[in-house]
Amino acid sequence: MNSPMESPMRSVSERTSRVPAGSPRNRAVNPQARDRTMQTSKTISSHFMIRLPRVAWYFYSSTLWALLLAAMLTFGLAVWQWQRGADKARLIARFAAHADRVATLPAAMAALPDMRRVRIGGQPLGAALLLENSLLDDGRAGVRVLQPYRLTDGRAVLVDRGWLADGAVAAPPRALDGAEGRWMPSPRRFTLPGAALAAAGRLDAIDWPALRRALGVPLHDGVVVLAQAPAPLVPWPALPDIAPERHYGYALQWLLMSLGLLFAAGRFVRRGRPS
Repeated sequence: MNSPMESPMRSVSERTSRVPAGSPRNRAVNPQARDRTMQTSKTISSHFMIRLPRVAWYFYSSTLWALLLAAMLTFGLAVWQWQRGADKARLIARFAAHADRVATLPAAMAALPDMRRVRIGGQPLGAALLLENSLLDDGRAGVRVLQPYRLTDGRAVLVDRGWLADGAVAAPPRALDGAEGRWMPSPRRFTLPGAALAAAGRLDAIDWPALRRALGVPLHDGVVVLAQAPAPLVPWPALPDIAPERHYGYALQWLLMSLGLLFAAGRFVRRGRPS
């Protein structure tokens, strides 16, 4: 006869032994199944731990982005300098094309300013425009003296009398009779806020609508750059002051710098990315 204390223990043991072998309870404590589950978890975790840092490195590496942006910027500067050289070459070709022919104003103004040689006659009209420009005479500060003139057709045109250094005083404008110059495009500039935009006096850029209103007569869209200027005025050079070859040289320098930055970015990718 069994004691009362043995019966509960035996019943628990018997109930445990009667649990089926394939039940979830037995599978949870199966060592082989547990090892397989842990191994699968480690494989998935290692896969994402390798991939995610690599993707994040490519997208968030400040050094790599800085190299690529610098390469794009220098390539853009190379293209810009090459275009400037091509523009200067076209201007020089147009300048040379009209070297042997001299037209008379205002008849030659039927066409747009094309750098042709012209002879001009007319009377001064209104106040001079002193356009800031320090690119002449070794970089000294000075102005281009632009004087409106009335032509025989009743219209007006700006005449570039020459460059005047700061502190110098030019003689008053006088009537022109057969003076020779070049029929050039009007000087137009990109100006920053605060620049002096006016129709008379010293200015950074010309206010063309205000100038037309002040003159009271139609104004030709162009400027005649005189070939000769009385001292202390200095004739303004109609030809570009920088040869096209110089711009092409700058373009080559920027291009080589861009290629060097791309090469450095490639080496950074190969050496710096996570394995």
